[in-house]
Amino acid sequence: MIEDRLYEAAQELPVPTCSFTTIKERAAWQGTGSGFQFIHHRKIAGIFAGVFLLAGCTVIAATTAADYGAWASHSVDFSKAETVSGDLGITIPESLDGNAFCNITTGYVVPDGTSYLEALITPAYRWYSVDYGTDRTWSLTFGTTKDDLYHYCFDLDSENVWSPGRLLPGSRRTEEYKGITMQVGTVINYNGKGDGRTSGFIPQVIWVDAENSTVFSLSAPACDESDMDQITDHLTKTAKEIIDINTDG
Repeated sequence: MIEDRLYEAAQELPVPTCSFTTIKERAAWQGTGSGFQFIHHRKIAGIFAGVFLLAGCTVIAATTAADYGAWASHSVDFSKAETVSGDLGITIPESLDGNAFCNITTGYVVPDGTSYLEALITPAYRWYSVDYGTDRTWSLTFGTTKDDLYHYCFDLDSENVWSPGRLLPGSRRTEEYKGITMQVGTVINYNGKGDGRTSGFIPQVIWVDAENSTVFSLSAPACDESDMDQITDHLTKTAKEIIDINTDG
C-alpha cells in the first residue's frame, strides 16, 4: 500500500544534528565548490535553490529548466555511507587523506516537478556524495553505472568521456591505473555573483570502475592557480588509493 511505501521512505530521513542556520550555511558553502554542486552544474544547475526541514531532516530542493532535478537528504552518520556503498558492492574509506568523514548526501534524481516523497519512492537515479574534513572539504561522489542516467549526472558522454561545461581548457588528461582510466582535470569555480569572475579552481578525478559497475568522482577543495598542479598530483594519488581498496589486484 502507498501508506507503507511512504512510511518506508520516511525511515530514510536522517535526524538533524545541527541548527537550521548551520544547515543553510553549509548548503551555501557547498553550492560554491563541493563535488555535489559542480558535478551537476550543467544540467541540474539549481540543486541548491532552497533548504528546508521536512519531517526532521535536511532537504535540498531542486529547481531546473532542464529535464531532471534532484531532491537530496543529508546524514552525518557514517553507517549510512557504509550501507549505500555496501549495496553497490564497493568500499569507501572512513577517512580520506587524514580528513575524517563529515557527512553523506544522497541525491534522488527525478524529472523536474517531482515531489520529495515521490523522489524517495521512485527516483530515476541515486548518487551519493561523501564529504571529508570540515574547513576544506574533499568530496567523493559515486553511483551505479547499471543505469545509463549516470552519464547525465556525472557529465560523461556515451563513450564515458568527461566533459563538464566549466572544465579549465587544457587541464584534462587521462592516466591508466589497474586497468581503469582516470580522467583528471580542473573545474573553474565561479564566485556565484554572476559577474563571470572565478573564486578558485577545483581539481577533480573521475573514473568508471567497470568491474564494480560504479562511477567515482573525487574532488579537492578549491585552490589558487599556483597550487593546482601540486593538489592535482596529490588528488590523483588519493584516487588510486580508493581504486586499490576496490580492486583485487
